Amino acid sequence: MASTGNRSETSSREGEPAKIAQRASGSFPAVAKGAGSGGKGSPVGILVAVVAVVVLSLAVAAGTRGKRASQATPRANTVGATRGITDSEILLGMASPLYGPSRELGEGVKTGLELAFAAANEAGGVHGRKIRLVALDDGDEPEKSAKAVRELVEEHGVFAIVGDAGTTAAAAPLPYVNDKKVIYFGAVSGLPALRKEPPDRYVFNFRPGLADEVRAAVRYLAVVRRIPFEKIAVFAQEDAFGEAGFAAVARLAREQGRDPARLLRVGYRRNSVDVEGAISRLRAEHGEVQALVMIATAQPAARLIRRAKAAGLDLVYAHVSAVNGAELADQLRESRTAVRDDVVVTQVVPSPQSKDSAVVKYRQQLEKASTGESASSVSLEGYIVGTLFVDALQRAGRGLDTETLVQALESTQALDIGIGSKLGFGPRDHQASDRVWCAMLDGSYRYKPIE
Repeated sequence: MASTGNRSETSSREGEPAKIAQRASGSFPAVAKGAGSGGKGSPVGILVAVVAVVVLSLAVAAGTRGKRASQATPRANTVGATRGITDSEILLGMASPLYGPSRELGEGVKTGLELAFAAANEAGGVHGRKIRLVALDDGDEPEKSAKAVRELVEEHGVFAIVGDAGTTAAAAPLPYVNDKKVIYFGAVSGLPALRKEPPDRYVFNFRPGLADEVRAAVRYLAVVRRIPFEKIAVFAQEDAFGEAGFAAVARLAREQGRDPARLLRVGYRRNSVDVEGAISRLRAEHGEVQALVMIATAQPAARLIRRAKAAGLDLVYAHVSAVNGAELADQLRESRTAVRDDVVVTQVVPSPQSKDSAVVKYRQQLEKASTGESASSVSLEGYIVGTLFVDALQRAGRGLDTETLVQALESTQALDIGIGSKLGFGPRDHQASDRVWCAMLDGSYRYKPIE
């Protein structure tokens, strides 16, 4: 509303020079046309006419300057019409599950982003501007996510969308952000739709794709655990997220000369914990399945493991990072589900307990924030996404807008923020990292890195 008022104020000022010009031109013609000492040829008449012309010229010039100023700054914003940018603030948005079964994912990413932005603000902001984040819940539902992103842009006026967390929902806003030329940065999702070739101009990812994580999980099962490929099945969410994960396993099967049609696939509905159908299928295949690639979130994954163990199924469970390893460990601990080196999680960030410099800073910021939250891979990813975004904002300069930020991001090369691997983008590469870490849950429900 403030910006609307400012536009109205500018418009009223634009009209003033025209009125001044009308008054000036209207007050002299009678004198100019009169006879005698005040007539056209007299010194007084000439002087009056000259003054009229000067006043009229100044008024027109003032009107022109006022018009140009109003065109350059239609909002209360010294950098032009860039949405979400003022002299003192950069407004960002995220749409993520903040309630419901996947809330730990959304809340964790939000915490990490806020830690990174707080660190930047404490250091003076980005070229004098402080960063503020607006977060809306989307329940990890695609339709709600697309609606939330539209609301963030059109009602809240955010400059960019950062760190959207979701399994399938994170891809739903893509048509809108591409059409409106809104930066969509660091979505916590490995979906192929976020990684087109060539990439969408305004979509940038930090994390590796889901296919990269699946490859790492299957490699662990096949190489380290020496489980035959035909003994590996898939437990997947029944939506685009699960479909993408299964497709990655099927692609690996073809590479191994296996028939993907022979892969066993079981699953569950998104935002549910109903795994009974999956357990029935696995019991029917008892002895034929030794491991599961888990394309799932924490609650259904933990329930499946509990039910499978109760049914006497001896399996190895290899999860992708969407499971949120910390929440999975909490779920298994609280239910007293025994684990014996049979739960593995791929990660797109280092261990939250590592000594990498960025991870140390993350833990320090987390302790300073006094949120009561423990360090986790999810909030660490949010912190890294936020740190990477702040770096690009800094390099885009004071004259920040969408296109200067795209240029700054695409020029990021071999950036070392302190996570043990360098990050970068390019005009044809909008994914900063390709590295996947692996960790195993031990009997005390703590993760230990797999080298």
